[in-house]
Order: sequence, then structure tokens, then C-alpha cells
Amino acid sequence: AARRALRELGVHSRHASRPLASLRASVRARVALAAALVGAPQLLLLDKVDGLFDGDCLDAVVSALTAFDGAIVFATCHAPLVRCMATRVLVLDDTGARPPAFVAVD
Repeated sequence: AARRALRELGVHSRHASRPLASLRASVRARVALAAALVGAPQLLLLDKVDGLFDGDCLDAVVSALTAFDGAIVFATCHAPLVRCMATRVLVLDDTGARPPAFVAVD
């Protein structure tokens, strides 16, 4: 299950023999997400979700998160991710919380 989760998140087998600390931050984040998903939690709390992807793995991350059968609360500055994944959006800034300027879900 762990190898499948890693593969689905775009973590290549060549990373398996390398120390975790030697991997790029985005790969380490996806390894951590894979470990969480294998545990089948009911809730994922994800901070700085845009750190999960670099280059071409955005689709893999979105696919894994949308297939997750639980609730996800995430913080990100990546508007395209919000638009394609979020069902409810709350914008937090130094003035407090407010609804977004765009509609995330039809």
C-alpha cells in the first residue's frame, strides 16, 4: 500500500534508497502525505499544500487528495488548487477571515 501511495503521488522508486533528508522538500512532503494516506485517517490537516508539488506532479497530488475518503482542511496560496479542490473557502489575512473573491465550486 505504501509503495502504491508513493507512486500515485509521483515519488519515484529511485528516491527509495536515498536518505529522506537528501530529497527535495516537495518530495519529502509527498512522502509524508503518502504515509498519512496509508494510515486511512478520517481527516487531513495540510499546511502550505503548494509545497507538495513541483513541476508536473500537481495532477498526481490533486488526484490523490480528491480520491481521499475523508475531510481535508488545507492552507495554501495556490489559487488553482483551491479552485479545483475546495468545497468551502475561507480567506485569512491580517484583517481577519472573509469569503473569497471567487467562487471555488459551482
